[in-house]
Amino acid sequence: MGTSRKIVNRLQRIAKAETRTARPPTETANPLNHPQHVALRPDELNTLQKIVLREQLLPFRPEVAAPPIPAPPVPELPVPEPSDSAAQAPPSPAAELVRKDYNMSNIETILKEAMQVDGAIGVALVDYTSGMTLGQAGSGTLNLDVAAAGNTEVVRAKLRTMDALGLRDGIEDILITLSTQYHILRLISDKSGAGLFLYLALDKSKANLALARHKLANLENQLEI
Repeated sequence: MGTSRKIVNRLQRIAKAETRTARPPTETANPLNHPQHVALRPDELNTLQKIVLREQLLPFRPEVAAPPIPAPPVPELPVPEPSDSAAQAPPSPAAELVRKDYNMSNIETILKEAMQVDGAIGVALVDYTSGMTLGQAGSGTLNLDVAAAGNTEVVRAKLRTMDALGLRDGIEDILITLSTQYHILRLISDKSGAGLFLYLALDKSKANLALARHKLANLENQLEI
């Protein structure tokens, strides 16, 4: 213990002697105005190295990222198994568009033949759902458009009356007898001509009613709609 203490004291005296004999640094001229180097103590040099090293390594330090938030689990929906009836059932066909296609050439032929009936004044094919004519012929003294609209109301009224009476029957024709004329309304019984009727006006003095009705029934059968 005494020997160590003597060594320490001796080193302290040597350090003090060197401090007293050390000459102060002489300033030399710096004609080029260069920066002068300053001598640092070992402890200062170590501190400076640590600071520089820390500043250089700062951009490369990995950032601790926040742990990702786990997504909630999605429940699995059960897939329904196709039943045998559904697998065997054929696909339902698309609804067909219902459209009335009228054969105008045939209609004109029928109307011309109707005008060959004795005493014929005018004839028209009428749609009683709208009251409009699909074709007409003759009518030297009658406005067939007005007659078609008026007789449409007659047909509708008769159909309503039959429905109110509970009569499940079809109308063949409706006869309206005037003082000088016959007006025959022949409803088309074919499904393709549903909602239509033939309207024939006759001169009472020249017409044979029985033959006229028979001829109109034949024309109805020849009508292609």
